[in-house]
Amino acid sequence: MDIASAGQRDGGLAGWLTVLGHFITYFIIFGVARVLSLFVIPFQSYFSISLTTFSLIPAVAAIGLIFGALFGGPVIEKYGPRNRV
Repeated sequence: MDIASAGQRDGGLAGWLTVLGHFITYFIIFGVARVLSLFVIPFQSYFSISLTTFSLIPAVAAIGLIFGALFGGPVIEKYGPRNRV
């Protein structure tokens, strides 16, 4: 059975722009977390922390992003997106 004949759509241009927007958002968020590796030595010397402690920063950011999506997705599904003015 063809998907188009079943009455299901792929979302059109708006759907693909949403996918692109999410891809760019994840790219920026994880990119910023990875850029922190440039500041390892200055952070360690300024805050007197170990490399293990410093490595928790991007790990906690990734976990927060994943759990935010897990809990935020159902909320958006229930209440819908915010209306644009």
